[in-house]
Parts: sequence; C-alpha cells; structure tokens
Amino acid sequence: MIILNRILRGISENVLDRFINIIIKFIEPIIFLNLATIEVYGTWLVIFSLPAYIMISDLGFSSVGQNQINMNIKVNKFDLAQKNFSNTLNLSIILNVIFSLLFFLILKEFFDNGFLKLGSIKSNEFYNIAIILIIYTFVHQLNGLFVSVYAAHDKYYFKIRLGYLSKILETILLFYCLYNNYNFGTIILYFLIGKILFFIFIIFDIVKSYDWIKFQFKLEKKYIKNNLDHALSFLLFPITNALKYQSTNLIINSILGPKYVALLSIYLTLARVMVNLTSITDGIIKIELAKLWISKQLKNLKKIFIFNIQVTFYASIAIILLLTFSNQLIFNFWIGKDFNINQNLFFILLISTLFQSLFHSSVALLTSTNNFKKITLYNFINAVVFILSLYFFMNIKPNLLIVAILFLVSDLIIFYNALEFSSKMINDNLKNNFIQILSFKNFKEATSKIIKNYAKN
Repeated sequence: MIILNRILRGISENVLDRFINIIIKFIEPIIFLNLATIEVYGTWLVIFSLPAYIMISDLGFSSVGQNQINMNIKVNKFDLAQKNFSNTLNLSIILNVIFSLLFFLILKEFFDNGFLKLGSIKSNEFYNIAIILIIYTFVHQLNGLFVSVYAAHDKYYFKIRLGYLSKILETILLFYCLYNNYNFGTIILYFLIGKILFFIFIIFDIVKSYDWIKFQFKLEKKYIKNNLDHALSFLLFPITNALKYQSTNLIINSILGPKYVALLSIYLTLARVMVNLTSITDGIIKIELAKLWISKQLKNLKKIFIFNIQVTFYASIAIILLLTFSNQLIFNFWIGKDFNINQNLFFILLISTLFQSLFHSSVALLTSTNNFKKITLYNFINAVVFILSLYFFMNIKPNLLIVAILFLVSDLIIFYNALEFSSKMINDNLKNNFIQILSFKNFKEATSKIIKNYAKN
C-alpha cells in the first residue's frame, strides 16, 4: 500500500504538471501569433532546438549518476550516494566547461555558413544568443542532478512541482518580453536569470534538508572507469532525441523556412497532448521499477510494468478518437478559422504519437535500472536512418506529409524494440506481453483492484 500511495501521490502531481505543460504549449503559439508573426515563432523554435545538442555535453554521466543515487538511497547506502553525487557533479561541471566552447564554435560555423537561417538576426546577436543558451543549458543540467535527490527521498512530487513552476515563470517572461518587443537575446537572458534563481533555491533547500549532501571538489578515476560504458549508452538518448526531433526543425527550416517549422509544431502540439497525458505515470513508475528490480521483486515488477503500458494504450486510443472528431473545432478556437487543417497529416501524426507514448512506457524498465545499452543503440540507428531519409525525401518533394509518415514508421519500430528488450529482461516473451497489454479484461481487473485498495486507505 505504501508503494501504491506513493505512486498515486506522484501521479496526482504529474497530472497537474502535464495539464500546465499542455496549457503552456497551447499558449505559446497564441502569444507569438498575436504579438509577432508565424515566421518569428518558427525562428524561436529553431533557436530552442539548439539546447538539445548542448545537452549531450555531460556525456551521459548525469543520467547514470541520478539512477545510482536513487538506488543507493533506497537501500540506505548514503555514503555511496554521496560519492555518486559529488563525482557526478564535478564531472558534469568539467565536461560542460570543455564542451561549451566546442559547441559555441560549431554553432558559429553553422550560422556563418548559412545552414542556420534565422531571419534578420545578425552575427553578433546570434553569438550572444548562443552564449546565453549554452549557460542556460548548463544550469538546467545541474538542476536536474540536484532535483533527483528529492525523488530519491520519495519527494518525487516536489521535483515535479519545481519543474512546472519554472515553466510558468518562463511563459510569463516570454509574454512580457514579446509585449515589449525585446529581441531573442534579451528573452533568453531573462530565462537564464529565472533558471539561476530556481537553482539557488534548490541548492540551499537540499543542503538544509539532507545531511548526507556534501560538496567535495574531487573526481575519482574509478568513478569514470566504472560508469563510462553506461554513460555513453545513456548519452545516445539525448543524441537520438536531438537527431530525430531537433534536426527535423533544422532541416525543415533550411528547405521550407521557419513558417513550416511553426506549422509542424502547431500540429504536433495538439497531437502530442497524448504523450503529455499518457506519460503522467512514467516518472514515478521508473522510481518504483528501480526499487522492485534492486529488491528482486520480479512478480510485482511485471505487474506494474504491464499495467503502466496498458494505461498508456487505452488512454491513447481514447485521446485519438477524441482528437480525430474534434480537431477542427479545437484548431478554430485555438489558432483561428483561417487555419487550413490537413486531416491526413494530423491523423498520421496522431498514430505516430500513439507508438511514441507506448515506447516511453515500454522503455521505462530499461532506463530506470541502467539496462539500456542495446535499446539506445537501436534507437540511435533508427534516428540516423530517419534523419537521412527525411533529408533525402524532403529534397525530392518538400512537404510536411513526408515528415509525418517517417515519424510513424520510426516510432513504430522503436516501440517494438523497447517492448521486446523489456520482455526479455523480466524473463517473458514479446508475444505474451503484447497479449496481456491488449487484454482489456486484465486491465479492468487491475484497475478495479487498485481503486478498491486506494479506497481502503
């Protein structure tokens, strides 16, 4: 019951987080379309595609360190948690400083050669934007390590709360800056100041709350050696994400222009409501799966793993049906009646998002227990093939329908791979797990049992 209550508390906070995230995603284009233009919005999206590449600067060590801290705290090994925290923090700082310079030089070269088409933005303005973005991303990465301590101490809800409060602040700042006609550099600077203020609060609160936290400015070679393999495997996640999603924006921008980047984003904002809603359980589920794995409670682990995917599947089907029949009304209210909807494009993106949601639920077991080497490699190859195919076909016949079809094929493949690898990990087979996921009877029984148990408490 303790596990269930902890999960439900985390889910309740996640519900609020997802709701706020959805609202912000819908508000953002409204702000830009009313205070600027669709081209300006597209340029903004291209600029904020760049941090995804900067995020790889820690080489995956932060993600591995966070998992280790979580697992060590659960078994009361605070000395090991402290070592993991200090080594991860120090290594992240060193790597970020080194790679920040490298990323700046790469971004400068891309802009100077005309690959990054950012409208009327001049060289000096872009260099300032790049520097601020790099610092912003660096603080964001460090923030992720610190807030993971809350989750490890069963305060996952507080970690989520800090996240959506930060998003709200940035949205307010965005409106304020656009209303006052501030340039992109000034807007991102405001974002950075807000991020730093949040980070300072978190540092003081964690140090005050948990006495095992100590800042030790030393780096053990043993830590790097033991975790390098896992870290590089984890690194493929942000690299894959940057290749598949952010590079898509860059390619569309270079071939069709920023307007079409904005158009795709508008379609995806509505389609990916599904991901936001169905991923409500992912964060807290990962923590619980890690606990059950380390304590070798395989039976309970299987139940939670399957049930989480079932929730995602049935919720996604309901959302697809709702959006298929109501998207015209939503777009008219949201963007305006002049927005011409491509129904084929939107439906393909919806189905693609279904498989993306199922992938996130299926891969949770692998990522939470550091058993992700094979899946990350497969996903990376998938992303490389996707982006090469996109560039090839977009140069032959440039349109957004090509993008949607390639997304669908890619997302279907990565879901299949994630479910297959997770099934092997729990000593089960793919076919059996797939049947269990599709069994509405089992889903209904599990849901009924959870509701009854929750009512008793």
